[in-house]
Amino acid sequence: MTLYYGTKLSTTSSNPYRIVKVNPLDSFTLKSGETLTLGAKILDKFNNPVEGVTVTVNPTIGDVSPSVLYTDSDGEVYSIFSADSSGSGVVSFTCSDCTEEETVAYNITVSSSGNATVSISLSSNPAATSDGYSSKTINAYVSSNGEALPGYEVTFAVNNSNANLASTSETTNYTGYASTVISQSVSGKNWYKVYGYAGSVVDFLDILLNVTPLIWIGQDNGRLQSCDSSGSCTDHGDKGNDILSMSNY
Repeated sequence: MTLYYGTKLSTTSSNPYRIVKVNPLDSFTLKSGETLTLGAKILDKFNNPVEGVTVTVNPTIGDVSPSVLYTDSDGEVYSIFSADSSGSGVVSFTCSDCTEEETVAYNITVSSSGNATVSISLSSNPAATSDGYSSKTINAYVSSNGEALPGYEVTFAVNNSNANLASTSETTNYTGYASTVISQSVSGKNWYKVYGYAGSVVDFLDILLNVTPLIWIGQDNGRLQSCDSSGSCTDHGDKGNDILSMSNY
């Protein structure tokens, strides 16, 4: 009998491999005086986020702050670009420790036709950090010079494919609000970043969602109940036989 020895490849890694863009668009057009939040994400070779990696941000137009960042637990960094001069250029994010793709860049065009007049602010209902909700409504308020701006298109985006948006494009109503709903397609407690764009102006929220899976179905005093991992139980009463047949019990 011949024995063969080998090395099994690990499916876990904490080494930075490549850098990718976070914003859903590659190019942005701003007016002089506007600001824009730009981001990047560091992944290992198995597409896991890597925390604590140094990323430098270099603009060829305008200014950024901060220009040196360290990735968070999601492997992400964010910097605010300020359009303080007209023209075209790029804002690049560089990961010198990445072994594959080291740099990504956003194309920026800045016009000199006046200062920024449009702003956007995101909010969540229930609150962004509230636990126990499998979906939340994201509200975007768009204003111009402090006044509500109706009829303005808002684009929504999310940073993770495990989250779903009911709509990615909505128009503000007469009060300046546009809304969408975020939900997640996986179980458990997870954080997501939701973005709202009004033209080149952007705001974002960190949203907590929690889908508790059904963990068992049993009987209590002859009545069928289903319980989740939080200990919350639902009495199904006379519908028990139907649930049992569907659950193969």
